Amino acid sequence: MRPCLPGTDSSLPSTRQTASSYFAAVPIRTEAIKAAVASALAALGAAPQVHESVTTDHGTWTVIERVLPGTPLSQVDPATVDPSALVTPLAAMRDQPPPRPGMPSIFDWLRGRLEDDQLTDLRPGTTVAPPSERRTALAILDGLASDHTPALPWGDASSGNIIASGPRRWMYIDPRGVTGEHTYDAVVLAIRIAAVYPSPEIPEYIAELARTSSTRLRAWMKIAEIARVSVPSWLSDSRQSMFGGREPPRPRGRVRLWIGRLPSLGICATS
Repeated sequence: MRPCLPGTDSSLPSTRQTASSYFAAVPIRTEAIKAAVASALAALGAAPQVHESVTTDHGTWTVIERVLPGTPLSQVDPATVDPSALVTPLAAMRDQPPPRPGMPSIFDWLRGRLEDDQLTDLRPGTTVAPPSERRTALAILDGLASDHTPALPWGDASSGNIIASGPRRWMYIDPRGVTGEHTYDAVVLAIRIAAVYPSPEIPEYIAELARTSSTRLRAWMKIAEIARVSVPSWLSDSRQSMFGGREPPRPRGRVRLWIGRLPSLGICATS
C-alpha cells in the first residue's frame, strides 16, 4: 500500500532516476549522520542539494534536489563516460572535516572485515583472504591510521550510488556516514575504472584527479582487495547492466520514502 499526499502521483518513482530522498528502517543516529554527510557533500558540489533534513523518534527524512536524468552509472555504457568526470568531485572532498563529532570510522569498518574469519559479504568470485594476507593488510591499515586526521569521505562508491546530472556531470548519493579520507573513495573508483580500462597507469591517473598521493592510493587499494570490498562489475562484456537491464533489487528490511520536487512536491511511501 502506498499512501500519498492528495494531489500527488501515487506511483512510486524509480529510486535511481529521481535520487530524491529516503527513510531507512535502521538506527536513527546512523541515518542522521548520513544526512549530515549528504549535506556536507552537497555543499562541495559532489552531491545533490539538501533542502531539509528532519530527525524524529521514528527516523530521519531527507529532502534533496531531484537529479536529472538520474541514470545510475551501472546502466551506462563505459565507452560514453569520461573517467575524470567521475573522479573530479572527490578532489573537493580532500581534507574536509567530518560534519559531526563522534562519527564511526571507515578504518574500523575495514578492520572489522579483515578480522572476520567468517566474512560473508564478499566480492563475487572470491573467498575470505588467508590470515597472513589479512595480517599484512591490517599492518598497512595501521600505518595509514598513524598519520590520519579524520575527514569527510563518501564511503560507498557503488555504481548505483553514482548518478548522471546533466550530460556530463555525476553526483554521489547514499553516503556510508563515516569518517575517513577521500582516497578510499578514489580507490573504489580506480578499481572500477581499471576493470573497464586495464592500464598500470590508472592508479596514478586517478590519484592526480582526486588530488591524493598515488602511494597512499595503492596502499588503500591493497587493503580493499584483501578486505574483499565489494566492487561489482560496471557492465559485463555484453554491455548489459549488472542487473540484467532491470532495476537494482531493493535492500530487504527497509522502508523507503521518496520525495519528488519537480514539478511539485509529492510524498509516497512503500514498505
